[in-house]
Amino acid sequence: MELEELRKIAEAVKQEPWVLAGGNEWISPIGITVDYDNGGVSPVEAEFIATFDPPTVLALLSRVEKAERSCRLLGKIIERDGKNLVELTNSQDIIAEDGDGDWEVVWERAQEMKGRLEQAERVCVKLRNRLDAMRRQRDGYQAQARKAEQAVARVRTELGYIPESFSARIYKALDGDTRG
Repeated sequence: MELEELRKIAEAVKQEPWVLAGGNEWISPIGITVDYDNGGVSPVEAEFIATFDPPTVLALLSRVEKAERSCRLLGKIIERDGKNLVELTNSQDIIAEDGDGDWEVVWERAQEMKGRLEQAERVCVKLRNRLDAMRRQRDGYQAQARKAEQAVARVRTELGYIPESFSARIYKALDGDTRG
């Protein structure tokens, strides 16, 4: 029987708890007699019937329906993630389109990829550290170059006080002309 049919049956009955009443002689409010020898139900059956009254059955049906929805959602997530994993691990040769195949090999490939990823991340950290060191070194060289440019500018200013025949050779040297 489908859950929808069970729900309709449970909703059609008066929605109140069923309990053993009259010294456990009948089930209230439905009036089933607890007397197996005279056409009623046994005490165990009576307890069962009273326990599974309509409100309890409806609550159980709601839980089953919620669990089924959750299972469908999880199924979709697993299917999507499985397809992604097959693609990422290049395992199309192992897993068929319907998902059948040797998933253990796929997981092994994924673990290998994880190891390579971790190794690549370590290399990236080393490279970032080296790049930072090179930038610091570059900044140091740039600071030295600025100081040297400032010193050259001061020397050029001072050359204005030296005779031109001598200062011309110094200007050439400052400009990088090494020819006598």
